[in-house]
Amino acid sequence: MSISQLDDLCIEKSPILKEDVGEILYFRAHGRNAANWWNPPETWMRSDYCCSPEEIEEFARELKRLTQERSDLNKAFVFFNNHAGAQAVVNAIMLSHEMGIPIKGVPVQNLVRAFPQISGIVPPPTQESLF
Repeated sequence: MSISQLDDLCIEKSPILKEDVGEILYFRAHGRNAANWWNPPETWMRSDYCCSPEEIEEFARELKRLTQERSDLNKAFVFFNNHAGAQAVVNAIMLSHEMGIPIKGVPVQNLVRAFPQISGIVPPPTQESLF
């Protein structure tokens, strides 16, 4: 994979969600930190990435299309592997919102403060931290 190929790692250019998926869909999004993909100072830096609202909208659009078109699709699992600084949690919240899935939990205020893009999506935090 070359750096230029990192720009092509999006659903619309990927054959993964265009092919037959069977009864279960497993979608795993990795970080796209192109600046640190090759020879990062530390390996965790490769996945230090938060998907943009536009990327999340693209994921949701394709996932909705698949779930509507595929009568044999029984379950869909979506995982975010861009976890260096809680981005996976934030992107899961954003995707849930785009998919129309209610957010059941209330994140701690530090998470909302660090990622203001979820402030209008989640219920207001009731505590500063878990401890």
